[in-house]
Amino acid sequence: MFGRPIRIGSIAGIGISIHQSWFLIVAILTGLLALSVFPGFYETWTEWTCWIVSAAASVLLFVTVLIHSLAHALVAFRNGLAVPSITLIGFGGISHLSKPPRTAREEFEIAAAGPGISLLLGGLLVLGWFFSRDGNEQVTAILAYLGIANLLLAIFNSLPGFPLAGGRLLHSIAWKTTNSFRQATRIASRVAFAFSWGLIIGGGVVIFLGWLGAGIWAILVGWFLLRSSRHELRTLQIAGINEVVTAQNVMEKDFITVTPGTPLSQVVETMTANNTSVLVVALDERVLGLITEREVRFLPSSDRQQASAQSVMKSRDAATVVDLNTSALDVLNIFESSRVSELVVLDEGQLVGLIEKQNFFQRIKSLGSNENGTNSFNRFIS
Repeated sequence: MFGRPIRIGSIAGIGISIHQSWFLIVAILTGLLALSVFPGFYETWTEWTCWIVSAAASVLLFVTVLIHSLAHALVAFRNGLAVPSITLIGFGGISHLSKPPRTAREEFEIAAAGPGISLLLGGLLVLGWFFSRDGNEQVTAILAYLGIANLLLAIFNSLPGFPLAGGRLLHSIAWKTTNSFRQATRIASRVAFAFSWGLIIGGGVVIFLGWLGAGIWAILVGWFLLRSSRHELRTLQIAGINEVVTAQNVMEKDFITVTPGTPLSQVVETMTANNTSVLVVALDERVLGLITEREVRFLPSSDRQQASAQSVMKSRDAATVVDLNTSALDVLNIFESSRVSELVVLDEGQLVGLIEKQNFFQRIKSLGSNENGTNSFNRFIS
């Protein structure tokens, strides 16, 4: 639905980007403030004044969100962890760590920094409003809004969902308590899933009771957290493996080949007999392409009788390719950011393996026997 984030600059070497969803949320917030909130408190304001103040308040809110994300980054730096970039999204900001915290204490400190700075900002902004409430109405309105919003942000960000700081705090506490990274991941992910579904179901109940706006918002947040929790769980599963996991560790080395002239009926039989969803089409040890269940499924039934592997295959040039040293986390990101269900693994231009999406996570789980190691990046959302 949305494309790649737009880079807008950098702060202290940290790249700052804005996701396209940010513009949508800013527009929605501006509209809500201009049409519902400020007119109710300031009846003498003109329509233009409401819209200008609302737009300023919405943009400044995300400035405070950026400060929140920078707090995560500052504590990460203090613990010797680099933060290459921060991305502002519709629901907050994401600080991308180059590698994850090495201990439960580091994870706790980095996660706690965000809600802590939001709480501090909220308090200072509310105090600013209190001491300037007899001054310029537009300024005091913005101060009040930002103060309340930051206090609410601190509370929201402390909730036990992924990738919220609250989910990280829960994970770090469970990690410290159990002395097991994997056990902590299991506990935190179950709580996060339950919390996400609770928001979605609760939102439905709220809509039924007549509060449409609040119910829709709860469902959207729950859906966002549910999707994020799934990605975060998979990321943590990779992070829980002590060794550096690459495509070489998770690929299928014994892939099955068929010739270009193999009838489609035989292709289907080969897939079924070998419990695989992808075959390599090759001739004289030269790889021509891939044929997957998807190509077979979408072929019109009238064409199946005469079809061969070559007529339905996806050419090698059209396949998504990784090399042996591609990290497992990069493989995960490819699968989750695109519709591909298989990856071709090359070594010096030669096909050496395949990675099927349906088998990828099982291989990660089987590799995750080590309890405490971490070797992927981490994320903290504001």
